[in-house]
Amino acid sequence: MRFLVEQLTSDTLVFANDRQGRITYLSPSAEELIGFEPSQVIGQRYHDFLDLQHPLHQDLPERTAKRFSGDGAHEYIAPVRDADGCVRYFALKTTGRTDEHGRVVENVGFARDVTARQRAVEAASRASELIESGAPTDGRWEIPTLASAGNAELIHELSQPLFAIQNHLAIAENRLAFGASAVEDLSSSIGSAAASGDRAAELIRVYRDMFHGRHRPLVSVSLVSMIDASIQRCSDFVKQTGVKITRSVGPGCKRVEADRDRLGQVLDNLIRNAVQNVQSNQASRLRIAIDAALVGDRVEVVVADNGPGLAAAPTPLAKPASRGMGLGLSICATIVRAHGGRLWHTTNQPHGARFHFTLDPSHD
Repeated sequence: MRFLVEQLTSDTLVFANDRQGRITYLSPSAEELIGFEPSQVIGQRYHDFLDLQHPLHQDLPERTAKRFSGDGAHEYIAPVRDADGCVRYFALKTTGRTDEHGRVVENVGFARDVTARQRAVEAASRASELIESGAPTDGRWEIPTLASAGNAELIHELSQPLFAIQNHLAIAENRLAFGASAVEDLSSSIGSAAASGDRAAELIRVYRDMFHGRHRPLVSVSLVSMIDASIQRCSDFVKQTGVKITRSVGPGCKRVEADRDRLGQVLDNLIRNAVQNVQSNQASRLRIAIDAALVGDRVEVVVADNGPGLAAAPTPLAKPASRGMGLGLSICATIVRAHGGRLWHTTNQPHGARFHFTLDPSHD
């Protein structure tokens, strides 16, 4: 096991700590990532290396208790102070090691350096707060901040198609390694990887146009085709969870006025968000329903799931990510507002969440 740890990439730490919070193991990559040799920190409390004042550590006591409760793996972002006193961010995935009596005696995990991504997310939140408040800026930092916000969005949005490319090519590689008998199987995996690559290229074009201030006109698009394309893009994610997705598009809203690429971002994010919500549900049937209907003079699209749900009160999603809303939903709210619509959520019955957004119907 220790030998395998030594082979990890340089942006990843492996660590372990006991029930008293003392570090019992730290991989050699710690020296490059945080400036400490393992021998300098083993035996010390890991709390001493955290930025305890950071908002991300507000729930640290509860999180620590859960890690030793034996209820599986835990994932979170941890701000850590390196040897120079600077804060770096790590994406942690931890689980408990048990003794012969089933008691968790040690917490072990992997920590990947995500400092650049997290700083971009925080810059996006600051820029979003600035825009929402309408506060004036002095112009000296406005452009870099908003550029960082765009970088954060681009990083977030590209992660899915790039992951899909990696996944499809890995499947193709495995089929080759084990002597795939059907050329169609390989063709399907490679074709899916190519489609994900096209999607990534589309997103880059979108953000390039935004950065250069180019106008992206709204055009008449088929809402049915847009929903089906998003379901297909999320198919690998959906298959892993066993979620069943249904869709219904009512009369009068078959076509809408939209930026095809940006509307695809909204649907992709809401579907992935719904899948993540239902994963934590104990129900035997995990369901997501995507429905569109003409309400007054607007098309209202609803993505509903039977997960554990959110707050009961209808809530407009206009807050920046730092106020408790994920970056994906913040992106969705921004895109929908640019289409002249709004995005909000309500409670599904008997449990779950419903995300609503509105668009203008197309009369072409």
